[in-house]
This record gives sequence, C-alpha cells and structure tokens, in this order.
Amino acid sequence: MSFIKNHRFQILFVLLTLLITTIALPTSAAELSLADEGPYTIGVKLTTLIDSARNDRTLPIAIWYPAVKPEDQNQPTYLGWTNPEPDLSNAPYPLILYSYWFGGDYIFDVTILRHLASHGFIVVSVEHGCDGIATCTLDRPADLLFVMDQLGEPDSVLAEAIDGETVGLMGISYGGYTSFATAGAELSPQNWFAWGEAQRENPILGPLAQGVMDHREEIEAYAEELGIVKADDHWAFAKDDRIKAVLAGVPANPYMYQVNGLNAVTVPTMMFAATADEFFPYDKLMVPIYSQIGAEERYLLSFVDYGHHIEWSATGEDYYKQFSVTFFSQYLRGAVESAKYLTADYIGEFDDLLLGTYEGEFVCHNACLDFPTIGQFFANTIRNARQ
Repeated sequence: MSFIKNHRFQILFVLLTLLITTIALPTSAAELSLADEGPYTIGVKLTTLIDSARNDRTLPIAIWYPAVKPEDQNQPTYLGWTNPEPDLSNAPYPLILYSYWFGGDYIFDVTILRHLASHGFIVVSVEHGCDGIATCTLDRPADLLFVMDQLGEPDSVLAEAIDGETVGLMGISYGGYTSFATAGAELSPQNWFAWGEAQRENPILGPLAQGVMDHREEIEAYAEELGIVKADDHWAFAKDDRIKAVLAGVPANPYMYQVNGLNAVTVPTMMFAATADEFFPYDKLMVPIYSQIGAEERYLLSFVDYGHHIEWSATGEDYYKQFSVTFFSQYLRGAVESAKYLTADYIGEFDDLLLGTYEGEFVCHNACLDFPTIGQFFANTIRNARQ
C-alpha cells in the first residue's frame, strides 16, 4: 500500500505554530505541589517495536520509568538516566501511553513525560512517523493499542515493573484525538470526507484536505483491513478494558466523530481547552466536543487566554505537570488525596484556570482559523448526504 506524505502541510503547520505566542496571565500564589519533581529517579529506555500485522510497521518508543540511580553514569541526559535498573520498590506501576501533536515527535514533550515517571508512572511515547500520510488518522490509535499489547506481554521490556492492566492515555492536539479514538470513540468516514471536501481551498488545511480526498478509497480499504468498520457505516476501535482513564489536551480532528460519537468514551476523562485557541475555537469546537464525552466522571479544564499549545509556556507546562499527575494518580492508582486538586475551589485559586466552561470574552491573539460549529457542520453533512 503506497501513501503520499504531505510534507508541505506538515512544515507549514509547525512553522505557523512556532510563530504563535502562548499568552499566560499571572496566576495566584496557590500551591502547585505536584508540579515539583516526584520522589523517583527517572530512567529512560529507547527501543523499537515492529507490527508485523501492518506491513512490519516500525514504531520507535521511549519509556520513562522509576529507576535505581546507576553507579556507572556520571549524570543523566536530558531524557533521564539511560537504561538503569527499574525501581521495583512500589511496582508494578500504572502505564501511560502518550501521543504527540501533529508534526511533533515522541521525545518533544519530554519534561512532562519525565515528570510523570518521577511520580511513579511508566510513560511510553510512541513515534507514529506518519503525520503527513492520509491513513495516519487510523494508524495512530492502532499504534497505541499495539504498544499496549506488546508491553503487556510477560517477556516484554520492563515487564516486572509495568501494570499492564491499568493504562492511561494522554495526548495533545492530534494526540488528543488519538487518545479518544484509542478509547473507542466512534468515527465517521462521512464526516471526515465532508471536512476534506469543504477545506480543499483552505490556505492552511487545504493540502491535508486534498490528501484525504485523493486517497479516499485507500483510506476506506485500510479501515476494512484494520477491522474497524461497523455495520452502521462508522469506524471504531474495539474498547479495551485495560484503559482506565484519558487525558486529552486541546484535541484535534473535531469533525472526525460520529454525531455524539464521543458518547462511547466512558472511562474517566479530563480535557484541556484553551479559550484563545487559534486552531480549534474554544466556544465553537472544544466545548461541544467535551459535551459529547460519555464518561460519568469527566472534567473540562479551561485555560483562559491561552493559545493552542498550552504546554509551550512555563506556566502552562507546570499546569500540565500538576493536573496530569493529579488526574492519573486518582484514576490509575486510586489516590483519594488527589481529588482535592480536581475541585472548583482549588482550581479557582488560579486567575487563568477554570474548572468547567468559560463564558467570558474570547480573544484570538493571532490569525485564527474560522470553522463552523460542530452542530452546523453535522447538520450540513447530513443535509448534503440526503440530496
């Protein structure tokens, strides 16, 4: 199966994003104790997995884990201590699978991933390597499910340290979509292709949309090959009981879902959304996406006056550290003491955070993409399909 990489769009997206300044208002003096590095030494292993069922798809991965400080190394690299023995004192540790944003790579958000390991999680970041390829939207969740299977094997790397039955998913932007899809969100090929048709002339998204439309038959055939095609004309990866929690930061691909397709995400879910998001408008897209999530225990953390890449400011990075440790501690370890950090009272101590929906003024600080609301898009798609 041949795919065409759309490097022009990928480079354009990354350059545009790098030009955007994430604005962070001063916060209060409230304590961010879980943003401090945890008690565990941070080890890292880099390895590669091969998925023979998908044409020997090659997946480099990075694994951060609680470790025993090695005596044969003078100092750690920026990734952590290299290949030390795992610290088994409190093993097994919950597993978190991380998926990065469009155009990123598997070691870009290293400070956040290292941080989670220092607090007693095993964190695996997967190099998808396909962001400019039309079928990547399907390969990304398949990647996470494959890695979860591989690391759950008794003879896998760090098997003695990993609790393979207790898994969290975490992703930013495209990775946020990837996490939702991996958790069983119902996807709509009809909506996806309608988006592609509508965005052909978009100066930013046009190249990607054109790639989707040019490879429509190939994408549909690949969905059949992956076994995710359902009888009522939607796609969904099978739900996996090992997945216990999802943290989705500013999730991309808002038009990829069935109407109410996120109802199928029923594990505890936390979603980060930025009120000044220049790619996926907060009020038009992010809040409606959140409203469809089917989990009984769900949280919307609104970042007031932040742009799309919340984590690219020092304050935003600290918030990612604080609330990822908080959320996963509660739902992967049952740490009841973490619940106090997921309350409106605690989060309300910060001037630039809100637990729930922000209803103030929306200010876009850069050139923002103008999309229809989720409701308008679905209505237009259904109307056009009936004509």
